[in-house]
Amino acid sequence: MDFVLVYVREAHAMDSRLPMAFGAIEDPISDAERQGMARFSSKELGLSIPAVVDRMDDAVGKAYHGWPERLYLIGADGKVSYRGGPGPFGFDPEGWEDAIRAELAGELEAYRHLRIAARSYARTALPTLSENLDRGREAYQGGAIPIGELLSIQRALVEARVTYVDLLFEASLAAFRIEAQAGGPVP
Repeated sequence: MDFVLVYVREAHAMDSRLPMAFGAIEDPISDAERQGMARFSSKELGLSIPAVVDRMDDAVGKAYHGWPERLYLIGADGKVSYRGGPGPFGFDPEGWEDAIRAELAGELEAYRHLRIAARSYARTALPTLSENLDRGREAYQGGAIPIGELLSIQRALVEARVTYVDLLFEASLAAFRIEAQAGGPVP
């Protein structure tokens, strides 16, 4: 999961509709000025998360109703899974955290199901392929099939075992990453 600050139109610039006395900041009039203001603000606030900057057409701010500030969570499916109220009074950090935990738990559950499917594959498909290889060896030794056919059966078993190991490894690694990002086991 990635966290990103999207810097949109300055909320309290001196020349805005809601000016504030602190900072004596003017609303940027170019993309370069806005980017400079975003860097300055991130530094002054001591933010460690990456910041991206909305262009002067305010397309992102308008699309997400991000002005003056808002918390969002975009799910793994690319859809908005949490939309907080306009800040600062509509902020609900606990609600946002709950949404993050639910998203991580959903992803973790999907990976757990993948791991279960991989193990089921190992219990059902791999033994069948192993039996086919044993039968193929017997058929080859009896002269019923050529060596090429036996090697094809053996290759299918090896490929199936590699697929199983890949599935199990990817599921386990993904679950580990999700739990690490969540700061521990996800309920």
